[in-house]
Amino acid sequence: MKTLVITLFPCFLLQMLFTALRDSDCDVNCTNIRRKTLCASDGLSYQTRCDIQRALQCKNWTVGTDHRRPCPILKETGKILEQKKKLMEKRRNMSRNGERLIEYSVLCKTIRRRLENDFERYRKKMLLKTAQERKSLQKYEKGGDAS
Repeated sequence: MKTLVITLFPCFLLQMLFTALRDSDCDVNCTNIRRKTLCASDGLSYQTRCDIQRALQCKNWTVGTDHRRPCPILKETGKILEQKKKLMEKRRNMSRNGERLIEYSVLCKTIRRRLENDFERYRKKMLLKTAQERKSLQKYEKGGDAS
């Protein structure tokens, strides 16, 4: 238990630091904050309406709320979910227009993180499928047919 607390404490401090830095960027009055996850037009879920206000006012993002609930989990169609493809298209358009703003860098980091998660999820899914079909894991890992 002590090692868990010691391990999580630096993460807690970093989260507090990032929250303080985020709040110091802009003076958005967020009194009576209700924690209700909202789905925004950029396909990301925000914890509060105040987070969306910060994105709009402080960082000049173009974000609006689509739903009054978390963003839906999209059906898997392949290695990359459709939501990520839309984010990548948005990034591509921003790059073509020469928009190298904070939004662009945050979008790049978000896409990179989500793609890593998508590929890892897909890899695990395919490994499980290969194991369930009692096929060779060595052939799968080498990119073979795994027959």
